[in-house]
Amino acid sequence: MPQPRPFAPDPTAPRSCNRDEGALDLALAAYLERHEHEPELEPEAFAASLPETIQPRVLRELAELRELDRLTAAPARELPPRFGDFRLLHLLGEGGGGRVFEAEQISLGRRVALKTPRPGAGTRAPAQNARFRREAQITAALDHPGIAAVHGTGMHDGIPFYYGRLVEGWSLQQLLQAAREPAAAHHGPATAFLRDRPRIAACLARAADALAHAHERSIVHRDIKPANLMLDAHDRVTIIDFGLAEDANAEALTRTGDFLGTPQYMSPEQANAAPAGPASDVYALGVVLYECLTGAPPTPVGPVPHVLAAIRRGNIADPTATDASIPAELAAITLRCLETQPSARFASAGELATALRHFAHGGFSARTERRARRQLQRRAWRRSLHRRGGRAALATAGAVAATLVAACAWAGPLPTKAGAAAELRALVVATTRRLATLEARVSSTLARDSAAQLLNQRDEIGAVGPHGDLSVDVP
Repeated sequence: MPQPRPFAPDPTAPRSCNRDEGALDLALAAYLERHEHEPELEPEAFAASLPETIQPRVLRELAELRELDRLTAAPARELPPRFGDFRLLHLLGEGGGGRVFEAEQISLGRRVALKTPRPGAGTRAPAQNARFRREAQITAALDHPGIAAVHGTGMHDGIPFYYGRLVEGWSLQQLLQAAREPAAAHHGPATAFLRDRPRIAACLARAADALAHAHERSIVHRDIKPANLMLDAHDRVTIIDFGLAEDANAEALTRTGDFLGTPQYMSPEQANAAPAGPASDVYALGVVLYECLTGAPPTPVGPVPHVLAAIRRGNIADPTATDASIPAELAAITLRCLETQPSARFASAGELATALRHFAHGGFSARTERRARRQLQRRAWRRSLHRRGGRAALATAGAVAATLVAACAWAGPLPTKAGAAAELRALVVATTRRLATLEARVSSTLARDSAAQLLNQRDEIGAVGPHGDLSVDVP
């Protein structure tokens, strides 16, 4: 078994993704999205709306896509029932990266999954063939029960292919779709699965374990989504389709056609055209968990540019706002995966797996549930302060303090309340000073970035009150 390697790209190898490459990928994705609804859209008209620095490259890439029949209606080359040593039984699925068949390997008498490039792409393009071989090599380098194993590769009649373990069961996407059917509103295995929160956590913990194995070998999947997570009858999870995976230690390839993925499951750094790392897979798995809990991803479906803009903004809604029965601890795990800054997420997929497994096995108590609830409340306050720019919330708090000062001034002359008024006056003075300090800190932070950065410093905020809020106990 290969020894784990630290996740660090080879400094001598060319970078496979920079901001220009990312902007190009996003532009091509936007064109394909529009072309589905506007078949008459001309590349020249689309490119005119883009920055001049990438217009020539966008036009060249679109010309290549047309040449590869990605946007034209060229007839597909059908595969024969007998494909070398394999008998193709039926098509399991088809996507941008290729077609997957259930097949019988005749020489060994076993059923396997066999993948070929999509017709019109890899069959005629050397670059596509190289990427297809890279996908097979990356997947074959991984040895984990949660990753579909590759048995071998080959070429038949000029068509490259690779084959491996046949994963039987259902994709998580199929379960989610089945649960949305009206007939499954109150019964059915899909609904039962999605209502069993510990079961969901246990399944996704296994997926996180598999991702941790890949990350230890410098491989990032980059396309984690429900359709790529297979679930069998024993709740064993298998990650499939490493077509967009990237090996940080491998030589870079030009990736025409590899930019799509699924926008709803992209991380903020990917939406900002930055390279994807292990934290991007953690984010995507958090999106899958969010969808399992609420029935929909945190970012609604829409045009690609709008989806990417929403991902960059962050401000993910608390899952418990959709369904109050969602345990606060599981909601907190989900939202930590979905932090905008990669450093604020779980440090690794393995750490996420530990947290999910801890929840699934009942390793939480009423105390941890209350702590998770307070975390969600603090997070909701941070989101509110971030949306308002911080100042409105602090101004309201200041107005409350001023009202208390006025109340003390009114209560002062009453001889029977002199002691209470003095205590209240001292309390208001101390609270006002704390508010002034907090407002100064927020103002300084807003000038640099946003108030949310300051409010993440729990120790400083905790000094305001015993639970990180602005409340005080009056004897």
